Amino acid sequence: MKKWIIGWMTMILVVSISGCSGKQHEDVVQSDDMQHELETNQKTDKTLDKDEKEEDKSLGNQQPVLDEAKQSNDNSSDSTDKEMEAYVQQTLTSMTIEQKVGQLIMTDFRQYDGKNLTVYHEDIGQKIKDYHIGGIILFRENCSSREQTKQLITDFGKQADIPLMIGIDQEGGLVTRLSFAATMPGNMALGATRDTGLAEEVGQAIGSELEALGIHINFAPDIDVNSNPDNPVIGVRSFGDNEQIVSDMGIAYMKGLNKAGVAAVGKHFPGHGDVDVDSHYVLPTSHKTLDELYDIELKPFQKLMDAGLQGVMSAHITFPKVESNTVASKKDGLMVELPATLSPKFLTDVVRHDMEFKGLVFTDAMEMQAITNHFGGVEAAIRAVNAGADVMLMPSNLKQVYEGLLKAVNDGRIATTRINESVERILRFKYEYIINQDKEKIEHIDSATRLEVEHKAANASITVVDNQGMLPIQTTAHDRIAIIGFTGQTIDRMYDAVKVYYPTLEKIHLTKSLNTTGKLVTQQKNQLQGATKVILVTYIANASDATFQMKLVKDILTYKKDTVVVATRNPYELDEAYGSKALVAQYSKSTASFKGTAQVLFGELEGTGKLPVAID
Repeated sequence: MKKWIIGWMTMILVVSISGCSGKQHEDVVQSDDMQHELETNQKTDKTLDKDEKEEDKSLGNQQPVLDEAKQSNDNSSDSTDKEMEAYVQQTLTSMTIEQKVGQLIMTDFRQYDGKNLTVYHEDIGQKIKDYHIGGIILFRENCSSREQTKQLITDFGKQADIPLMIGIDQEGGLVTRLSFAATMPGNMALGATRDTGLAEEVGQAIGSELEALGIHINFAPDIDVNSNPDNPVIGVRSFGDNEQIVSDMGIAYMKGLNKAGVAAVGKHFPGHGDVDVDSHYVLPTSHKTLDELYDIELKPFQKLMDAGLQGVMSAHITFPKVESNTVASKKDGLMVELPATLSPKFLTDVVRHDMEFKGLVFTDAMEMQAITNHFGGVEAAIRAVNAGADVMLMPSNLKQVYEGLLKAVNDGRIATTRINESVERILRFKYEYIINQDKEKIEHIDSATRLEVEHKAANASITVVDNQGMLPIQTTAHDRIAIIGFTGQTIDRMYDAVKVYYPTLEKIHLTKSLNTTGKLVTQQKNQLQGATKVILVTYIANASDATFQMKLVKDILTYKKDTVVVATRNPYELDEAYGSKALVAQYSKSTASFKGTAQVLFGELEGTGKLPVAID
């Protein structure tokens, strides 16, 4: 429903007369019981449709003012721009500096009293009021069901004088916060399809889920070009290692979100794809020049910006050949370069001047150790604002950062004009996506279709990287197939999917505690020796997994069985699977992806995906 701020009508008249116009972490959550989910979704869709028809009570008696004013301006072709600029200027001039500073903060409330926060508490509401918070980002801890999530968002919103931006990381694949939603296979899976129409469908399906809940922003798509196979934090979150594929798929995904009425935020600017450490824990460094960044990393960002991208999220990465300013590290006193998040060169010169981006600039989470270890929460927030960031995402300490920013403004360290620039952008965004969003233009995909899109995307992504006559698997009465895998969830899901085609399938479960030497133990050897065909399933999440699993893969391949290796996460897992008869890349741990792989293994699907990254 549309919302309003009392007192804006006078400003509209002034603007109309003058002729002015306005300008424009890893959560793996899967959904298994599809039939139950479909039935639940259908019931919930009806509930949400009913809720959308009810008058929004979160802004009291302001709705009639909006309706009356809108009616009086319907005959003007540019009335929407005038109304937006009137709202922005009227609201801005009526705000205190305390309110303005609060609008620059988007925080999270994951837990309350040691438990996941899924229901509203007055203490949380008081924080929203005291710090005039501009937005809230939701996590898995906040979202247990559709009805509960929608109610929590509504309750949050009632505490704010200015509507809250509600955001979430619902990329698909590895980063999926909603356990009750259709589980899309993720960006690299989409990159393997090369199908921009399908990427748009996925974006629209995800956006439909979010918009129905009252979520305005998806911190997606990830448009990092994953050119470094050793990247520990991006990997399958990227569409691939080719900037053109990343650009094309990213634009399509963004358009899908926008069709559903949800804003897209591209990340991680200016590019997180060519590092080999995780900024959640340490401060990565890239030695690329600005020209080199423009050649690869920045191309997807520029193309999405040109196509109407609503926001970008900055990266906590240093680029000493671009931003050479240094400060003493809070951690050890050594001099460190400013990361992109704190860099005026990146967030003002490159984003605003060179790339001419007009949308919102969000920081990545300011509680990440790449920031807090070296700069401290308050100092980092001050530097980020001065660098050009509009929204500080997840400050390390809400009270301290709010008060620190306010003090910096009052002391003159942050100019009021700098604050006003960001607040204007935030208010314009809120007008377009919350206050005055045209619901009639939103194109929702219903819950049944969302599940269809999930399976369609998963099936189209499965990639047969190599096949030396083993696929499709043919069996005789004398055959015995064994499935060997790492981690319980991975092998169990593949076992369930393959058992449909081969009911007597034998499961061999590998663990670090049992296979300490990187070799099979006696029982596992006996099971393997009795098999005629082997399905070897890998899932590598980190360097430790890689070392352990690759040792076992090599050991298993020495048994000279007809073996197909299935990489269920990064296709880079297939690099060292020499000696196998077939290699398959799956990209995702979703149930739909396991089913798609089983269909490819036994010939029901062709396996038309193409590798979106290079492997040796």
